[in-house]
Amino acid sequence: MAWRFGPSGIHGKGVFADRALDPRAALFRVHGDLVPWSRVSQRGYQVWRDWYVEPAARSPSRILNHACQPSCEVTARLDIRARRRIAPGEELTIDYASVVLWEPWRMACACGQEGCRGEVRAWGRSPEEVRARYPMPLFSFVERGRVPPGLPGPLREAAARAAGPPGARGRGSPGRRGAGTGTPPGPA
Repeated sequence: MAWRFGPSGIHGKGVFADRALDPRAALFRVHGDLVPWSRVSQRGYQVWRDWYVEPAARSPSRILNHACQPSCEVTARLDIRARRRIAPGEELTIDYASVVLWEPWRMACACGQEGCRGEVRAWGRSPEEVRARYPMPLFSFVERGRVPPGLPGPLREAAARAAGPPGARGRGSPGRRGAGTGTPPGPA
């Protein structure tokens, strides 16, 4: 294991590097149940229209905090990997804008980094320079009407059933709780 849990200076608990990590190092995979938006907690990762992966209770992906200049990213295969060199003891973070498509969603940012945006918005409402950092976010397949090919077997099969007929399209969750506010994947 290249990570450990610990108290975070950003929010509650966090996930930290146990050793130095190289750029693009695969750290762990988001795993859990595929749930509709009506049943997702504030920790879900949007993978298809109104469908989310709800991370398992003891999964590190469940408590990753947000940072405007994150150390990690989420791939289309639901892998968390290093975006850059990560020092031992550094908190592993992701940019929540890269895992939320539902456009009304937003949250205040507490990362405290230089260049902090102050408010994190869903992918489609994020500034172009933010979207340019993530050339193939997990839900880019949603925008093209395709189920992400890298989803692990059971999740892929469930997402394909939920997707409906080929070519069906959707853009987020129109009635998701919180009326445009709330906390995305990560600690509540």
